[in-house]
Amino acid sequence: MHTDSEGYLFGQHFWDLLIVRIGPEFEKRMRDIPHQADEITMIIEFSWVREQGGYRNAFSYLTSQLLEKAAILYLDVFWEESLRKNCSRFKPEIPDSILEHALSD
Repeated sequence: MHTDSEGYLFGQHFWDLLIVRIGPEFEKRMRDIPHQADEITMIIEFSWVREQGGYRNAFSYLTSQLLEKAAILYLDVFWEESLRKNCSRFKPEIPDSILEHALSD
């Protein structure tokens, strides 16, 4: 709905919206487990590129509640390894899979 025929989002504002939506989801999960909130680890994974403003831009859209509890783990992977994993996980019969999708090279 928000992408062109090649799967690219129509505009920068859609990238920003995806990050904005992380905050309310985090807050709902913390609300639903208040007695355990300090005893759990939640992993939020995303990757960002310079063309969309980089991580600095992405982090500016995260809520202060989330950022106060956050730790950042940045993995720097060689392009060749990233490409290998991208190709190996892809299952063309389910291209919309969140776990078995592939990005363009």
